[in-house]
Amino acid sequence: TSASENLIKVALYASSTAASRGPFGVHSKQSHMEQNPLFFFSDRCVAAYQTFGQSFYQYTCLVPSHPAVQAYAISSGCKNSIITTSSFLEFDCSETEIGLHLLFTTCSSLYEPGSRGAPCCSLNYALRHALFILESAAVIPDWFIFSDDDEYFRPSNLYNLLQRFDPLQSIALSAKGLTSGIFDNSVFGCEGIVRHVWIQPLILTKTAIISLRTAIQESALNNLCDDFDLFQDVAGGILLWQTNVSIFAIDCCFTDVLS
Repeated sequence: TSASENLIKVALYASSTAASRGPFGVHSKQSHMEQNPLFFFSDRCVAAYQTFGQSFYQYTCLVPSHPAVQAYAISSGCKNSIITTSSFLEFDCSETEIGLHLLFTTCSSLYEPGSRGAPCCSLNYALRHALFILESAAVIPDWFIFSDDDEYFRPSNLYNLLQRFDPLQSIALSAKGLTSGIFDNSVFGCEGIVRHVWIQPLILTKTAIISLRTAIQESALNNLCDDFDLFQDVAGGILLWQTNVSIFAIDCCFTDVLS
């Protein structure tokens, strides 16, 4: 554990969309949740936590609610989180071999655009949970990271990057090279006005979450996804632009931080 890891508290939310990725990174709409409900919990969430997730102040995996996964969590010794029981179905597995936090969503298990699909719905859910933590928890993380469950981080390099920024400022970090501008001008209208349109993973300071409070409460991300038939990465970039959250583009697409 580095000195920066001891000083900075980072909460990471990993969304499981319950869709497979085929050859050449092509997504499949076939749902693993239907074939094997425990796939994402055991093979993705737990594996990621045991690989690098233990370096974070809190590692939370979001999965579509399913009785088999809930039963597995309970049988493994996970307990309902006291702080969020009234608002979210969350299990704290920190005292078990599993180790992570498990947040069940009401989202579908399909990889589709719009709020009907898991990517937008899960990120919207994670943002709501992060805001709830900021407004109610005794200990508040400095940074919040929202990623897919197949994104792996190099914690030491990540913490060294984050310590260069002030978490009391409303800041988002983006990978330079993934922010080439508007993809379809016929959809968004004004050429070049949205410079940082693709945000994946989404890295926000605690102050940025507060700046997004109204947007989160109104499910603005889901609305953008529905209005333009988008996935969460593009809709997230537009949301930051609309709410005037400062975006810092990092060179090399996070290659030193993100695998």
